[in-house]
Amino acid sequence: MTQSLDPDLGVGALRTLEEVYGDLYFVRNVIAWSITGGLGIVLLFTLAGVHTLMAFTVAQSQREIGIRSALGARQGRLLADIFRKGMLPVAVGAGVGWLIAAAIDIFLSSGISVYALLGAAAFMLAPGSLSLAGPARRVTRIEPTVALRDR
Repeated sequence: MTQSLDPDLGVGALRTLEEVYGDLYFVRNVIAWSITGGLGIVLLFTLAGVHTLMAFTVAQSQREIGIRSALGARQGRLLADIFRKGMLPVAVGAGVGWLIAAAIDIFLSSGISVYALLGAAAFMLAPGSLSLAGPARRVTRIEPTVALRDR
């Protein structure tokens, strides 16, 4: 069977399938990158807040730390106490976020791996612990005599 072609029929701009998909998903990609950038800024502000809060907590408990250090508390124990105080809210926030994400995943049946959700929670714990490094380092440098004399 032969088919005839209409010679007056014009061929439009030819595009590859990749170009078509690129145009279709451009807006979606822009929105995704915008959300990612916004969440990155929120993460930075959160880390700055955790760091500031811990620096304030260390400054407020400087006398207690000086007394404990004068009585022979090891620096490792002082660091562990500071990290426990600072990481508790971060860990609770990561845990609650993981539970909410898991519930949404079950509700939407999106099939996100539990390992991916755990990885996201671990991603939140890592910068949280890094934001505690400065205040925790200052704890080890507090001289007991200076800490006791401050107030």
